[in-house]
Amino acid sequence: MFRKVFLITTLLVLTGCVDLGKVGSNPGMKEVDFSASLLRVSDCLSVSAFQHQLMLREDDPLPGGIRRFNLYNQQSTVVAWIDMIASGDQTSVTYYFGKNDQPSQAALSAMMNRCQQYFSS
Repeated sequence: MFRKVFLITTLLVLTGCVDLGKVGSNPGMKEVDFSASLLRVSDCLSVSAFQHQLMLREDDPLPGGIRRFNLYNQQSTVVAWIDMIASGDQTSVTYYFGKNDQPSQAALSAMMNRCQQYFSS
């Protein structure tokens, strides 16, 4: 009996545990389109993240072919979610960030601008 109660309690506790990092439960959102493949866009954003002392790591994919990436700061805290989906030679990026996290918002904006300039030249 004790084992069943312990197992059920543990499962209920773990079910509600999701680390939202600095993104929070009501994040800001922006969308950007790139004229490049998803692989090239993710590579560009990864390099740009590194230049801002951040790290981009791929997470589990979402339904519909969407690939999710987490953006981490130097303290290994998630500061943004970046979703990418490809359509031919185009890649759409939607990113989510904490509304009160100005440094991360500035870094994300700079990363997106840098990669857009790279692919438009």
